[in-house]
Amino acid sequence: MAELDAKPEASRLAAWRDECARDAAALADRLGAEGVAWLDSFLADYVFPDEPLDQVLRKAREVSRLPHRSS
Repeated sequence: MAELDAKPEASRLAAWRDECARDAAALADRLGAEGVAWLDSFLADYVFPDEPLDQVLRKAREVSRLPHRSS
């Protein structure tokens, strides 16, 4: 039974990753690399690691070809 439950969860996770990637690409396209870097540094004190917004910002840094942020 656990295997059946894992498939919908895997599907939701894949959908989230796709949505995150689209949001990150749109953010990078709209703000550019400098804007993404600024927004990420501005929100660093307000967004906890691995929250949805943190995941989008990390992906936007990747799309913008910015270095990984220091923790």
